Amino acid sequence: MRRFSIIKDIKDSISREVTLAYFNPDKPITVQVDASMKALGASLIQEGKPVAFASKALTDEETRYANIERELLAVVHGCERFHTYFYGQAFTVESDHKPLKSIHLKHLKAAPSRLQRMLLRLQPYDLTIDYKPGKEMALADALSRLTSSEDPPIKGLKSTKCSHSSATVVYSESEMPQAQTVNSTH
Repeated sequence: MRRFSIIKDIKDSISREVTLAYFNPDKPITVQVDASMKALGASLIQEGKPVAFASKALTDEETRYANIERELLAVVHGCERFHTYFYGQAFTVESDHKPLKSIHLKHLKAAPSRLQRMLLRLQPYDLTIDYKPGKEMALADALSRLTSSEDPPIKGLKSTKCSHSSATVVYSESEMPQAQTVNSTH
């Protein structure tokens, strides 16, 4: 339980005290990434200051990926999310998963097929993957754990799942949808 209170403290400090720095294309670029069992987190850093954050909840299928696959997916997510910041420039990706560096340096054919597909998505980027202990990457770690199973309710709004599709209909309490029947005349 202490771990969850630490994560909550990190989340609180991110939401209160972090001021994003302006991006400067002339300064070195670092992307810190992390993956948890349920989400991915990435932060774009320049000179130790955050420029941008990104996180993504994993799909049901992605939650069943092996750890190396989730960690590499976090690298792909960070690169694709921050693409406009560093495309065409050299940059460093920092991860708390040591095997990523060797997987990235190996020949593509040496990797399993799922990792090959992810590595192909990284081909356009001039990146170097470095190991950094997780305790030194609190932002990416916290972002990879910022998930909720549902969106928080909004006062005055209700939602319902459609029975014939995966869509969710949102309506105000005063506009409660009424069941309608279709009269067919032959």
